[in-house]
Amino acid sequence: MSPVLPFPMGAITLDRLVEEQSDIVRELHGLDLIATASTFGGLLLSPELHPNCLRLELLVHLATACCAGSKHPTRGFVVRAFERLGHGFCGRAEDPSLSNSSRNS
Repeated sequence: MSPVLPFPMGAITLDRLVEEQSDIVRELHGLDLIATASTFGGLLLSPELHPNCLRLELLVHLATACCAGSKHPTRGFVVRAFERLGHGFCGRAEDPSLSNSSRNS
């Protein structure tokens, strides 16, 4: 049974997130767990990405659940995974009032 992750818009199971992000999950299978989770976790320290902390935290969860390889994530994969999660559940759950224009002022 998959853990239920509580969110303001309702709960999402890890299974549902894996299904929604199947392309990213396929790539995660070949990546090293520690390198991948620490890469996404490290991005949580970047102030300009704080409005996207939900997305980054879920990428850490996905890495923990799905990484089974030895390769390190490329910059391209990190960008692609970050953007892709923004188009699913995470994009709908993140605070829209913190857009790029409001963060840069």
